[in-house]
Amino acid sequence: MSHSLYWAGDRGFRSCTRWHDEETIRILTRRYHWQVNYPFDSSIEVDESRCSGFFGKRGVLRERCLAGIRNSEIVVAYLGTFDTGTAQEIEYALMEKKPILGWNDSAIVVGEHAGRELTASQKDLEKLHVSIMPMNGMTTVIDRYVEFSRLGGKTGPEDLAAVIHREASQLTSP
Repeated sequence: MSHSLYWAGDRGFRSCTRWHDEETIRILTRRYHWQVNYPFDSSIEVDESRCSGFFGKRGVLRERCLAGIRNSEIVVAYLGTFDTGTAQEIEYALMEKKPILGWNDSAIVVGEHAGRELTASQKDLEKLHVSIMPMNGMTTVIDRYVEFSRLGGKTGPEDLAAVIHREASQLTSP
């Protein structure tokens, strides 16, 4: 059985992280059979004739983001940057009653060197120290959070796909 997810975050705006995410999405699709809605490619169909440019209130990117969230079972959001667009995607996912998996692969979070692997759900988010939350109080609305970095370590697309598959499967299981 195939599940669907929306890939949220600002990593698509940078070529190196975009490549990394696109490779991860390819693995999630082929190996783990996820349907991935990714706003930086044509996986989300929108009526572009009703849009005005790529960015802005009526832009193609915004329409893809909203449609992708609506058409997915779960939202997977990168939380390693202070991105307002990701915060908006999370808020829209909440309005649409979608489970949210937040993830971070950054070894430095809010000025703190972190050599940890961490998984938290809604029931234990309050136990986390505020300093390890990568965004702000908005982050605590997510259903599950995973951080899996080591300072000086590497997380390739295969590793990322395995982590996302494992954690997202928990949120989509009956």
